[in-house]
Amino acid sequence: MIVDVPIPGIEPWEKVKVDPRLWHFGFHRVPGLAEKLLAGREAIYFGYFLRRSAADPKAISDEDVERYAHAYSSPGQMAAAMGMYRATDKDEKFGEEQRGTLDVPLALIAGGNSFGALLPTMAKGLRDAGAQSVAVDTMSGGGHYVLDTNSAEVAELIERYATGVPPKTTH
Repeated sequence: MIVDVPIPGIEPWEKVKVDPRLWHFGFHRVPGLAEKLLAGREAIYFGYFLRRSAADPKAISDEDVERYAHAYSSPGQMAAAMGMYRATDKDEKFGEEQRGTLDVPLALIAGGNSFGALLPTMAKGLRDAGAQSVAVDTMSGGGHYVLDTNSAEVAELIERYATGVPPKTTH
């Protein structure tokens, strides 16, 4: 299950890369910068992102923000988080080059107010790369942090996929 993220090197990656709402991709990629600028300010940063990206900003509590801030304030944790962004060039190249049959069921899920609109294109990109089974589910009222704001719905999807009963495919 791939939850509410684009896949580097898989369409619509070219569109995602230039989306001005995703300015932080570039910021997070600069080695060492985010860690230095955000040290001691994790709650401000995560509060901004969590609430900005949630379908309902009120669904993100101060406790939620503090949980994220605390988790990323430990030594090395912010650098680890930024590592995902810093690996984008390699991930993009890998995504573009990998072709062949992939017979593992994949499920793409996203909030309708986040990457949900891109899921059909992402599913097609994965199928074009060789994925044999790609399902798509969009949480109509969800934002980017569906694990926080739509946890029951995400848990239901995981349960249904884990038991071999795929949820309905929506576009």
